[in-house]
Amino acid sequence: AAMAVAVLTKGLIGIVLPGLVLIVYTAVARDFAIWRRLHLVGGALVAFAIAVPWFVLVSQRNPEFASFFFIHEHWQRYVSTVHHRVGAWWYFIPQLVVGFLPWLGLSRRMVVEVRADLHRPGFRPLVLLASWALTIFVFFSFSSSKLPGYIVPIYPALAILAAVALDRVDARHWRFHVAVALALSVVAFAAAPFFSRLGGASATNTLYRAFEPWFEATCLIAIFGLLGAWLLSGRDPRRSIVAYALTLFAASTLALRGHEVFGRSSSGVDLVAAMEAQLADTTPIYSVRLLDHTLPFYLRRTMVMVEAPGELEFGVQQEPQKWLPTLDAFVAAWSAPPHALAVMSHPTFAVLQARGVPMTVVAEDARRVVVANSRSSPP
Repeated sequence: AAMAVAVLTKGLIGIVLPGLVLIVYTAVARDFAIWRRLHLVGGALVAFAIAVPWFVLVSQRNPEFASFFFIHEHWQRYVSTVHHRVGAWWYFIPQLVVGFLPWLGLSRRMVVEVRADLHRPGFRPLVLLASWALTIFVFFSFSSSKLPGYIVPIYPALAILAAVALDRVDARHWRFHVAVALALSVVAFAAAPFFSRLGGASATNTLYRAFEPWFEATCLIAIFGLLGAWLLSGRDPRRSIVAYALTLFAASTLALRGHEVFGRSSSGVDLVAAMEAQLADTTPIYSVRLLDHTLPFYLRRTMVMVEAPGELEFGVQQEPQKWLPTLDAFVAAWSAPPHALAVMSHPTFAVLQARGVPMTVVAEDARRVVVANSRSSPP
């Protein structure tokens, strides 16, 4: 049932990933008994009952869907750079290091426990967890299309392996682990002032400067909390582990809260109020050479794509009346009487400004400029 829901939300990867993990585990552990423990026939019927009706209905109403979904969105996305999400083979390694950083010092112990489990008879859960993490990591490393979130499914497996290692780590190793984390926190705090130098454009630099005090507060929480964990490590390792975990949880939560200064800019939510003041029910909104994933959600409106449909290329092929293929076509439509808005990047705004296209700036942020084709808003 869970795999069927995963197929509905993320595609065939909901079957491919768990299937690959089981195959790799079977090959490594030579444990074929696990397949006899699965309810393959009953489970397949449940999965088909949940997933198939939606695919049948959507294919009946959109005959071109099957080719787009199964061929383009799966095979072509994996083997080609069709969506320009290119990354080197080591793309996910830095993300893995950062994502698992608080527990990275347990890696050697995790390997030791997996190796020991490999030689035990029967079902080997630690080998399965290692197969889970490594299979998904390698699978997406070979993909021609990469995004940071692709390897998120490996972290539950790594978390369980880390918990096993943590349960069996000796006091001396744990004390050293906490000391390294404390030293890294001190170094990070010392480097915090460099945030004010990051970012190219002035607006982007402003975001980094706004994030700097949040980062400093995060480092201070980590320093004092980890110092307490280090002091406890000599007397009560279990309390030290609890203090360590709670400290990093609090520090990470604060860092993510502070990171919202980037998130709000990236989402464009701060542009919405100014845009809504300019919108009537029939006001068209053009997205010029820019595929914006978030503004349509906040505005509850669709946009007319101009020149570069990006991932919506398939959609505009099915409904060509909903996009403008060239910048000249946009300029012609923009000059027509109806009040309209357009969203574009700063370089595109400069290009149109150089061409003398009449535009009144309604709002802007570090990524976008929102313009109107008239100075007054619609009634």
